[in-house]
Amino acid sequence: MRNSKRLSSLLFLLLFLFIIIFIIRHIYVFLDLLKLVFYGLTFAYIFLPVIEFLEKLMQPSKAFFSFVVLILIFFLASIFLFLPILNRELTALVNKLPVFISKSKEFYRTILDNMEFLEIPTGLKIVITEKLDKVQMKIGNSLFIYIQKFINWLSQTVDIVIAIVFGFYFLRDRKYFKRLFVDMVPSTIRQRVLKVFREIDKILRTFIRTQLLISLVICLLSTMGFMIIRLQYAFILGLFCGLFEIIPYFGPLLGAIPALIVATLNGVNSFIWTTFIVILVQQIEGNIITPQIMGYNIELHPAIIILILWLGRNLFGIGGMFFAVPIFLIFRIIVKNIYISIVSNRLV
Repeated sequence: MRNSKRLSSLLFLLLFLFIIIFIIRHIYVFLDLLKLVFYGLTFAYIFLPVIEFLEKLMQPSKAFFSFVVLILIFFLASIFLFLPILNRELTALVNKLPVFISKSKEFYRTILDNMEFLEIPTGLKIVITEKLDKVQMKIGNSLFIYIQKFINWLSQTVDIVIAIVFGFYFLRDRKYFKRLFVDMVPSTIRQRVLKVFREIDKILRTFIRTQLLISLVICLLSTMGFMIIRLQYAFILGLFCGLFEIIPYFGPLLGAIPALIVATLNGVNSFIWTTFIVILVQQIEGNIITPQIMGYNIELHPAIIILILWLGRNLFGIGGMFFAVPIFLIFRIIVKNIYISIVSNRLV
Protein backbone atom coordinates (compact mmCIF):
# COMPACT_ATOMS: atom_id res chain seq x y z
CA MET A 1 0.00 0.00 0.00
CA ARG A 2 2.81 2.37 0.95
CA ASN A 3 4.73 1.47 -2.20
CA SER A 4 1.72 2.24 -4.37
CA LYS A 5 1.29 5.65 -2.67
CA ARG A 6 4.97 6.40 -3.16
CA LEU A 7 4.73 5.39 -6.79
CA SER A 8 1.66 7.60 -7.29
CA SER A 9 3.44 10.53 -5.64
CA LEU A 10 6.52 9.95 -7.79
CA LEU A 11 4.45 9.79 -10.98
CA PHE A 12 2.58 12.96 -10.02
CA LEU A 13 5.90 14.73 -9.34
CA LEU A 14 7.33 13.57 -12.68
CA LEU A 15 4.19 14.70 -14.50
CA PHE A 16 4.35 18.09 -12.76
CA LEU A 17 8.05 18.52 -13.68
CA PHE A 18 7.31 17.49 -17.27
CA ILE A 19 4.57 20.14 -17.52
CA ILE A 20 6.85 22.82 -16.03
CA ILE A 21 9.70 21.93 -18.44
CA PHE A 22 7.29 21.88 -21.38
CA ILE A 23 5.95 25.34 -20.47
CA ILE A 24 9.48 26.76 -20.05
CA ARG A 25 10.59 25.33 -23.42
CA HIS A 26 7.53 26.84 -25.12
CA ILE A 27 7.23 29.95 -22.93
CA TYR A 28 6.62 32.32 -25.87
CA VAL A 29 3.66 30.26 -27.06
CA PHE A 30 2.10 30.40 -23.59
CA LEU A 31 2.81 34.13 -23.33
CA ASP A 32 1.02 34.65 -26.66
CA LEU A 33 -1.87 32.56 -25.35
CA LEU A 34 -2.06 34.68 -22.19
CA LYS A 35 -1.98 37.79 -24.38
CA LEU A 36 -4.98 36.52 -26.37
CA VAL A 37 -6.87 35.76 -23.15
CA PHE A 38 -6.00 39.21 -21.80
CA TYR A 39 -7.22 40.95 -24.97
CA GLY A 40 -10.42 38.89 -24.92
CA LEU A 41 -11.12 39.70 -21.27
CA THR A 42 -10.38 43.39 -21.92
CA PHE A 43 -12.84 43.41 -24.83
CA ALA A 44 -15.49 41.72 -22.67
CA TYR A 45 -14.85 44.04 -19.73
CA ILE A 46 -15.18 47.18 -21.86
CA PHE A 47 -18.49 46.11 -23.44
CA LEU A 48 -20.02 44.50 -20.36
CA PRO A 49 -22.11 47.64 -19.54
CA VAL A 50 -23.68 47.46 -23.02
CA ILE A 51 -24.76 43.85 -22.46
CA GLU A 52 -26.06 44.66 -18.96
CA PHE A 53 -28.07 47.61 -20.35
CA LEU A 54 -29.58 45.47 -23.14
CA GLU A 55 -30.46 42.71 -20.67
CA LYS A 56 -32.58 45.21 -18.73
CA LEU A 57 -34.65 45.77 -21.88
CA MET A 58 -34.97 42.18 -23.15
CA GLN A 59 -34.14 38.54 -22.48
CA PRO A 60 -30.42 37.63 -22.12
CA SER A 61 -30.35 35.61 -25.37
CA LYS A 62 -31.98 38.45 -27.33
CA ALA A 63 -29.71 40.98 -25.62
CA PHE A 64 -26.59 39.08 -26.69
CA PHE A 65 -27.91 38.72 -30.26
CA SER A 66 -28.62 42.48 -30.39
CA PHE A 67 -25.12 43.19 -29.08
CA VAL A 68 -23.54 41.00 -31.79
CA VAL A 69 -25.60 42.80 -34.45
CA LEU A 70 -24.47 46.20 -33.13
CA ILE A 71 -20.81 45.11 -33.15
CA LEU A 72 -21.14 43.78 -36.72
CA ILE A 73 -22.71 47.05 -37.88
CA PHE A 74 -19.88 49.01 -36.24
CA PHE A 75 -17.30 46.64 -37.75
CA LEU A 76 -18.74 46.94 -41.27
CA ALA A 77 -19.01 50.72 -40.93
CA SER A 78 -15.34 50.82 -39.90
CA ILE A 79 -14.32 48.72 -42.90
CA PHE A 80 -16.22 50.77 -45.48
CA LEU A 81 -15.86 54.24 -43.93
CA PHE A 82 -12.78 54.53 -41.72
CA LEU A 83 -10.32 51.86 -42.90
CA PRO A 84 -10.00 53.27 -46.45
CA ILE A 85 -9.17 56.71 -44.98
CA LEU A 86 -6.74 55.19 -42.49
CA ASN A 87 -5.06 53.08 -45.18
CA ARG A 88 -4.78 56.02 -47.59
CA GLU A 89 -3.29 58.37 -44.99
CA LEU A 90 -0.93 55.72 -43.60
CA THR A 91 0.34 54.81 -47.08
CA ALA A 92 0.84 58.49 -47.95
CA LEU A 93 2.68 59.10 -44.68
CA VAL A 94 5.04 56.15 -45.21
CA ASN A 95 5.74 57.25 -48.80
CA LYS A 96 6.41 60.82 -47.68
CA LEU A 97 8.76 59.96 -44.82
CA PRO A 98 11.89 60.51 -46.97
CA VAL A 99 10.56 64.00 -47.86
CA PHE A 100 9.99 64.77 -44.17
CA ILE A 101 13.50 63.61 -43.28
CA SER A 102 14.92 65.77 -46.10
CA LYS A 103 12.97 68.81 -44.79
CA SER A 104 14.20 68.17 -41.26
CA LYS A 105 17.78 68.18 -42.57
CA GLU A 106 17.16 71.50 -44.33
CA PHE A 107 15.73 72.91 -41.09
CA TYR A 108 18.80 71.61 -39.28
CA ARG A 109 21.17 73.29 -41.78
CA THR A 110 19.26 76.56 -41.41
CA ILE A 111 19.85 76.48 -37.64
CA LEU A 112 23.58 75.85 -38.22
CA ASP A 113 23.77 78.79 -40.68
CA ASN A 114 22.06 81.07 -38.16
CA MET A 115 24.58 80.03 -35.50
CA GLU A 116 27.38 81.06 -37.87
CA PHE A 117 25.65 84.40 -38.53
CA LEU A 118 25.09 85.11 -34.80
CA GLU A 119 28.76 84.25 -34.06
CA ILE A 120 27.89 81.84 -31.26
CA PRO A 121 30.99 80.69 -29.30
CA THR A 122 32.59 77.49 -30.61
CA GLY A 123 32.05 75.47 -27.41
CA LEU A 124 28.36 76.32 -27.22
CA LYS A 125 27.99 75.68 -30.94
CA ILE A 126 29.44 72.16 -30.55
CA VAL A 127 27.06 71.38 -27.69
CA ILE A 128 24.01 72.67 -29.66
CA THR A 129 25.12 70.75 -32.78
CA GLU A 130 25.48 67.50 -30.85
CA LYS A 131 22.03 67.93 -29.27
CA LEU A 132 20.47 68.74 -32.66
CA ASP A 133 22.11 65.64 -34.19
CA LYS A 134 20.59 63.47 -31.44
CA VAL A 135 17.15 65.09 -31.76
CA GLN A 136 17.18 64.70 -35.55
CA MET A 137 18.19 61.04 -35.29
CA LYS A 138 15.55 60.33 -32.62
CA ILE A 139 12.78 62.00 -34.64
CA GLY A 140 13.63 60.01 -37.75
CA ASN A 141 13.95 56.73 -35.86
CA SER A 142 10.78 57.37 -33.84
CA LEU A 143 8.67 57.98 -36.94
CA PHE A 144 9.86 54.75 -38.56
CA ILE A 145 9.51 52.73 -35.32
CA TYR A 146 6.00 53.96 -34.48
CA ILE A 147 4.71 53.42 -38.01
CA GLN A 148 6.29 49.97 -38.14
CA LYS A 149 4.75 49.03 -34.79
CA PHE A 150 1.35 50.32 -35.94
CA ILE A 151 1.57 48.28 -39.16
CA ASN A 152 2.64 45.18 -37.18
CA TRP A 153 -0.32 45.65 -34.85
CA LEU A 154 -2.70 45.88 -37.81
CA SER A 155 -1.10 42.76 -39.32
CA GLN A 156 -2.07 40.69 -36.24
CA THR A 157 -5.64 40.51 -37.51
CA VAL A 158 -6.06 36.78 -36.82
CA ASP A 159 -4.99 37.14 -33.17
CA ILE A 160 -7.31 40.12 -32.72
CA VAL A 161 -10.26 38.20 -34.21
CA ILE A 162 -9.59 35.18 -31.94
CA ALA A 163 -9.39 37.48 -28.89
CA ILE A 164 -12.69 39.15 -29.84
CA VAL A 165 -14.39 35.76 -30.31
CA PHE A 166 -13.14 34.73 -26.87
CA GLY A 167 -14.50 38.01 -25.51
CA PHE A 168 -17.91 37.24 -27.02
CA TYR A 169 -17.99 33.83 -25.35
CA PHE A 170 -16.93 35.34 -22.04
CA LEU A 171 -19.76 37.90 -22.27
CA ARG A 172 -22.36 35.30 -23.19
CA ASP A 173 -21.32 32.73 -20.55
CA ARG A 174 -19.96 35.10 -17.90
CA LYS A 175 -22.20 33.58 -15.19
CA TYR A 176 -20.72 30.15 -15.94
CA PHE A 177 -17.13 31.49 -15.76
CA LYS A 178 -17.94 33.34 -12.55
CA ARG A 179 -19.37 30.19 -10.96
CA LEU A 180 -16.35 28.20 -12.13
CA PHE A 181 -13.97 30.71 -10.56
CA VAL A 182 -15.92 30.83 -7.28
CA ASP A 183 -15.87 27.01 -7.03
CA MET A 184 -12.08 27.02 -7.49
CA VAL A 185 -11.54 29.35 -4.51
CA PRO A 186 -11.30 27.52 -1.14
CA SER A 187 -14.39 28.11 0.99
CA THR A 188 -12.27 29.37 3.93
CA ILE A 189 -11.13 32.45 2.02
CA ARG A 190 -13.91 32.69 -0.57
CA GLN A 191 -15.68 35.73 0.91
CA ARG A 192 -12.44 37.68 1.28
CA VAL A 193 -11.35 36.89 -2.30
CA LEU A 194 -14.75 37.87 -3.70
CA LYS A 195 -14.61 41.14 -1.73
CA VAL A 196 -11.22 41.92 -3.29
CA PHE A 197 -12.54 41.20 -6.78
CA ARG A 198 -15.59 43.40 -6.19
CA GLU A 199 -13.30 46.29 -5.20
CA ILE A 200 -11.08 45.70 -8.25
CA ASP A 201 -14.11 45.54 -10.51
CA LYS A 202 -15.52 48.80 -9.12
CA ILE A 203 -12.36 50.86 -9.58
CA LEU A 204 -11.46 49.35 -12.98
CA ARG A 205 -14.95 49.93 -14.33
CA THR A 206 -14.76 53.63 -13.53
CA PHE A 207 -11.10 54.16 -14.46
CA ILE A 208 -10.84 52.20 -17.72
CA ARG A 209 -14.22 53.09 -19.19
CA THR A 210 -13.91 56.74 -18.24
CA GLN A 211 -10.44 56.96 -19.79
CA LEU A 212 -11.69 55.28 -22.97
CA LEU A 213 -14.64 57.67 -23.23
CA ILE A 214 -12.38 60.70 -22.77
CA SER A 215 -9.94 59.27 -25.35
CA LEU A 216 -12.75 58.86 -27.88
CA VAL A 217 -13.88 62.48 -27.39
CA ILE A 218 -10.28 63.77 -27.70
CA CYS A 219 -9.79 61.68 -30.86
CA LEU A 220 -12.90 63.23 -32.47
CA LEU A 221 -12.08 66.80 -31.40
CA SER A 222 -8.43 66.53 -32.51
CA THR A 223 -9.35 65.01 -35.87
CA MET A 224 -11.96 67.71 -36.54
CA GLY A 225 -9.50 70.42 -35.49
CA PHE A 226 -6.74 69.09 -37.74
CA MET A 227 -9.19 68.81 -40.64
CA ILE A 228 -10.33 72.43 -40.14
CA ILE A 229 -6.74 73.74 -40.40
CA ARG A 230 -6.15 71.28 -43.29
CA LEU A 231 -3.29 69.46 -41.62
CA GLN A 232 -2.15 66.42 -43.56
CA TYR A 233 -3.00 62.96 -42.14
CA ALA A 234 -5.63 64.49 -39.82
CA PHE A 235 -7.32 61.12 -39.23
CA ILE A 236 -4.14 59.28 -38.17
CA LEU A 237 -2.84 62.19 -36.08
CA GLY A 238 -6.21 62.55 -34.33
CA LEU A 239 -6.17 58.82 -33.66
CA PHE A 240 -2.74 59.18 -32.03
CA CYS A 241 -4.01 62.01 -29.80
CA GLY A 242 -6.98 59.94 -28.66
CA LEU A 243 -4.95 56.77 -28.14
CA PHE A 244 -2.28 58.39 -25.96
CA GLU A 245 -4.90 60.28 -23.95
CA ILE A 246 -5.33 57.00 -22.01
CA ILE A 247 -1.92 57.66 -20.38
CA PRO A 248 -2.27 60.16 -17.50
CA TYR A 249 -0.18 63.38 -17.59
CA PHE A 250 2.28 62.37 -20.35
CA GLY A 251 -0.36 61.03 -22.77
CA PRO A 252 -1.52 64.37 -24.25
CA LEU A 253 2.10 65.42 -24.90
CA LEU A 254 3.07 62.08 -26.48
CA GLY A 255 -0.08 62.10 -28.63
CA ALA A 256 0.59 65.64 -29.87
CA ILE A 257 4.23 65.02 -30.89
CA PRO A 258 3.47 63.35 -34.29
CA ALA A 259 1.07 66.19 -35.23
CA LEU A 260 3.60 68.86 -34.23
CA ILE A 261 6.38 67.11 -36.20
CA VAL A 262 4.24 66.96 -39.35
CA ALA A 263 3.15 70.58 -38.85
CA THR A 264 6.75 71.77 -38.35
CA LEU A 265 7.82 70.20 -41.63
CA ASN A 266 4.89 71.88 -43.40
CA GLY A 267 5.86 75.40 -42.32
CA VAL A 268 5.62 77.96 -39.51
CA ASN A 269 1.92 78.77 -40.07
CA SER A 270 0.99 75.09 -39.92
CA PHE A 271 2.97 74.64 -36.70
CA ILE A 272 1.28 77.67 -35.05
CA TRP A 273 -2.24 76.52 -35.99
CA THR A 274 -1.54 72.92 -34.94
CA THR A 275 -0.17 74.10 -31.59
CA PHE A 276 -3.31 76.22 -31.15
CA ILE A 277 -5.58 73.21 -31.87
CA VAL A 278 -3.63 70.96 -29.47
CA ILE A 279 -3.78 73.54 -26.66
CA LEU A 280 -7.47 74.28 -27.34
CA VAL A 281 -8.43 70.58 -27.23
CA GLN A 282 -6.45 70.06 -24.01
CA GLN A 283 -8.14 73.08 -22.41
CA ILE A 284 -11.57 71.72 -23.38
CA GLU A 285 -10.57 68.30 -22.02
CA GLY A 286 -9.20 69.65 -18.74
CA ASN A 287 -11.91 72.19 -17.97
CA ILE A 288 -15.09 70.72 -19.51
CA ILE A 289 -14.87 67.05 -20.54
CA THR A 290 -12.94 65.48 -17.65
CA PRO A 291 -14.85 67.25 -14.83
CA GLN A 292 -18.16 66.20 -16.43
CA ILE A 293 -17.25 62.57 -17.17
CA MET A 294 -14.78 61.63 -14.43
CA GLY A 295 -16.79 61.38 -11.24
CA TYR A 296 -14.22 59.44 -9.23
CA ASN A 297 -10.89 59.83 -7.49
CA ILE A 298 -8.23 57.10 -7.61
CA GLU A 299 -6.49 58.74 -4.63
CA LEU A 300 -3.01 58.71 -6.14
CA HIS A 301 -0.65 61.64 -5.82
CA PRO A 302 0.61 62.95 -9.21
CA ALA A 303 4.21 62.17 -8.18
CA ILE A 304 3.26 58.51 -7.56
CA ILE A 305 1.48 58.30 -10.93
CA ILE A 306 4.57 59.71 -12.67
CA LEU A 307 6.78 57.09 -10.95
CA ILE A 308 4.33 54.32 -11.94
CA LEU A 309 4.37 55.50 -15.56
CA TRP A 310 8.18 55.69 -15.52
CA LEU A 311 8.36 52.13 -14.20
CA GLY A 312 5.89 50.88 -16.83
CA ARG A 313 7.86 52.63 -19.58
CA ASN A 314 11.19 51.15 -18.48
CA LEU A 315 9.83 47.62 -18.04
CA PHE A 316 7.53 47.28 -21.06
CA GLY A 317 8.12 50.33 -23.27
CA ILE A 318 5.38 52.75 -24.36
CA GLY A 319 2.79 49.95 -24.10
CA GLY A 320 3.60 49.57 -20.41
CA MET A 321 2.48 53.15 -19.79
CA PHE A 322 -1.06 52.28 -20.92
CA PHE A 323 -1.49 49.52 -18.32
CA ALA A 324 0.78 50.80 -15.52
CA VAL A 325 -1.86 52.70 -13.52
CA PRO A 326 -4.65 50.03 -13.71
CA ILE A 327 -2.17 47.30 -12.71
CA PHE A 328 -0.94 49.41 -9.79
CA LEU A 329 -4.56 50.01 -8.66
CA ILE A 330 -5.18 46.24 -8.67
CA PHE A 331 -1.92 45.62 -6.78
CA ARG A 332 -2.82 48.29 -4.20
CA ILE A 333 -6.24 46.73 -3.52
CA ILE A 334 -4.73 43.25 -3.09
CA VAL A 335 -1.96 44.46 -0.75
CA LYS A 336 -4.43 46.55 1.29
CA ASN A 337 -6.77 43.59 1.81
CA ILE A 338 -3.91 41.23 2.70
CA TYR A 339 -2.67 43.75 5.28
CA ILE A 340 -6.18 44.16 6.76
CA SER A 341 -6.56 40.39 6.93
CA ILE A 342 -3.23 39.95 8.74
CA VAL A 343 -3.97 42.74 11.23
CA SER A 344 -7.49 41.47 11.95
CA ASN A 345 -6.19 37.91 12.54
CA ARG A 346 -3.60 39.21 15.01
CA LEU A 347 -6.21 41.17 16.89
CA VAL A 348 -8.40 38.09 17.16
